[in-house]
Amino acid sequence: MSSVYNGRSMTTHTLEVLHGAKSDTDAVTYTTTFTGSQLTSVTGGVAYAGRCVSLGTTGLFEFGVSGTRMGMWLLMSSNDPDVANYGGDPAVDVDAWVAIAPIGNLTAMVAAGAFELGTTEYDTAQTYLPNQLLTALTGTTLATCGVMTNQSATQYTNAICGVVSKGEETNGHGRSELRFWPVWLPAAA
Repeated sequence: MSSVYNGRSMTTHTLEVLHGAKSDTDAVTYTTTFTGSQLTSVTGGVAYAGRCVSLGTTGLFEFGVSGTRMGMWLLMSSNDPDVANYGGDPAVDVDAWVAIAPIGNLTAMVAAGAFELGTTEYDTAQTYLPNQLLTALTGTTLATCGVMTNQSATQYTNAICGVVSKGEETNGHGRSELRFWPVWLPAAA
């Protein structure tokens, strides 16, 4: 796994906790890694902060929600230095360094929490109105996997992981984000 800095701004892909939990001690969170094949098969090989994930059958993160899989939103990107920061091979590189703590774990806010979130990871081609249901697509295409959308967000037919609160707003970094309340309404079995 490479964690070479790619020049991406730390505010390009974000999840903001707007109301409710303001710290890790107040939040309902879950920490784990991605399934081995899930992250490496994604176009670009990265999971961005603000993407919706759920637990697969192995208990590891996978993109999007479906069936009875509860939605969660990543607080950090998989290539952030506090998640993965390979420093090189000390056997062949005199400038190599060894990471102190990062082992690939990511933390996500769980949909069962009582808070309002804002994510930059949503389908910007859609229009979002208050109280619309939201879902997040599964798959391995970087442009769509784990992205929030109101398309195909049909109650009891598809897994629902959010309800639009204020819709599209500009966050404190000047980027568009979708503001919503996390909810959990699984698809009917």
